[in-house]
Amino acid sequence: MISVCVTEDSAHYLMYAVIFITSYPLTPVIVPVFLFAALHSGSWLRTLLIGSGLASNNSLVALLTKLSAKQVEILRFIAIMEIAIFPITLFTLFSGQGSLLTPFIYYRFVTLRYSSQRNPYCRQIFHEYRLATEYLASHQKCPGVVRSLLYKLVAFLSRLSPVPQTQQ
Repeated sequence: MISVCVTEDSAHYLMYAVIFITSYPLTPVIVPVFLFAALHSGSWLRTLLIGSGLASNNSLVALLTKLSAKQVEILRFIAIMEIAIFPITLFTLFSGQGSLLTPFIYYRFVTLRYSSQRNPYCRQIFHEYRLATEYLASHQKCPGVVRSLLYKLVAFLSRLSPVPQTQQ
């Protein structure tokens, strides 16, 4: 029962809120929460307006339709922010403003997002980052030291990534 709850995206963001409610204030942390709230509120309001018959010639419905049309781009941006927040937590730790536990707990959050069955965007963004890094490392003008570091970074991060579960 608990293992099923932990795999839900709602539980991920409850964990996300608990991680950052007790840590040093970081402005980028609110971006994913705000964007998810905007997506859900927009979807709910659009359904309400269409269901109540108030949708005729309404510019608000047109705006909400545009918002839902951009949903994939917004979810990809949220995944990018979720990934970018991890180095920020490391920076705050090394600058003396962060908690020692925050990067470890946030790593668990990122692995849950990576393993999410409902939201594949975090996995896609990690894959795109890996391809871009490998492309840069394989470029003929890339210095050997940098190439070696990039390949080692990719190998290290690949070892840290969870094994995706197959759907049943």
